[in-house]
Amino acid sequence: MPTDIRSQLERAIASSPAEATEFVYSETSEGSTRFGADAITQNVVRASRSLSIRVQHAGREARVAITQMSPAAISRGIQEAMAVANQRMPDPDLLPMLDQPQEICPVTWPAQLEVGPEERATAIVDAITACQRQQARAGGICSSTVERTLLLNSFGIAADGHEYRAEFSLTAEAVAGSGWAKSCAPGHHALDFAGVTSSALDKALASRSPRQLPPGDYPVVLESAAVADLIKMFPWLAFSALDYLDGRHFAVGRLGEQFFDPELTITDDAWEVPGLPFDYEGVAKKRTPLIENGRLTGLVHDRHTARRMGVIPTGHGSLWPNPYGPNAGNLAVSGGEISRADVLAGLDRGLLITQLHYLNVVDRMDLSLTGMTRNGTFWIEQGRIAYPVQNLRFTDSLLSLFGNIDAISRERDFAAAFWEGTVLVPTMRLPRMHFSSLAGF
Repeated sequence: MPTDIRSQLERAIASSPAEATEFVYSETSEGSTRFGADAITQNVVRASRSLSIRVQHAGREARVAITQMSPAAISRGIQEAMAVANQRMPDPDLLPMLDQPQEICPVTWPAQLEVGPEERATAIVDAITACQRQQARAGGICSSTVERTLLLNSFGIAADGHEYRAEFSLTAEAVAGSGWAKSCAPGHHALDFAGVTSSALDKALASRSPRQLPPGDYPVVLESAAVADLIKMFPWLAFSALDYLDGRHFAVGRLGEQFFDPELTITDDAWEVPGLPFDYEGVAKKRTPLIENGRLTGLVHDRHTARRMGVIPTGHGSLWPNPYGPNAGNLAVSGGEISRADVLAGLDRGLLITQLHYLNVVDRMDLSLTGMTRNGTFWIEQGRIAYPVQNLRFTDSLLSLFGNIDAISRERDFAAAFWEGTVLVPTMRLPRMHFSSLAGF
């Protein structure tokens, strides 16, 4: 974290007229290269920074965000936040800013080397060349992001950290067939470029001339990307203490009960799924078991929900004030004891699903969702691909899908979440998934 911006923010806090002031400074550097139809189409290098300013004064609170970091701009931001706060009614339940020192356990990251557009382009050209050898066209994206965060407040709370994210995704298109694969990692040099290319190309060649399958219930093997698409919905539907307190949760009054298969264990762990070791209130993040052997045993908390429930905050607060509450952003699903190949080999008859697409909530109170398969859906017989299948729409509940699990692979893959964060997931074999119609593509 640059010492100049930290010193500058410390001076601004010291001179703030508010009773309490909090700064959350974010600095992001991203490089991305897109490609399609066998050619690089876009290269972007983006650097941005922002400052969230929160003030508390005379029982009132407000937050504003700015992108200019001059002393004058920061001073104006504080004054603007004060002006907004003064327009509000005093809040008798206002929670003071954090003033208790935190023991923050650092997240250890692998060494990160500088990555430029030339290195991204080299990996992309290799993938395009491999696809061309099989008369397939290639498209996708290669990107890497570094984000630094610094939090300071008037009570001497200071926390700083960084996050690294990289991804390489490839869609291969053969005649009447397409395949997709993606690798996510904490850094560019940990991406599996060859594995992604091989997998996407194999799926594309195998998915030509798909057959229609009637809607209904089928056993499935969900590859890790498809499992991730489902797991990504849990933070929105099942893990927030605010939803629980507000009665918008399927298990109100039933924490600790068995809702899922005993093989399912999900933990929010910023040290297994690397992320910031503190939240946006400055609270040290804690490893938080959420589902343990099928039991819903935990929720993620910010300081506000923790106060309401009389528990210790878990370090999952977002920028405050906000209507969303705490967020689980580093989910790890425990692996099983067999290989990914054996998970598939154990499917006698059913579907292999590469990816799910366009998921939406049907009913949050029973965790029901709908979505479609995409980029590689196959009928399996005796553990082997028999033929490709046209994409299907599924409509099912997470309670039903993960209520019975036949097998979980020991291998796990990182996947980027559509909120800020990452998940770590295995491949799974499920005895039943309900498909309500053809997807139409």
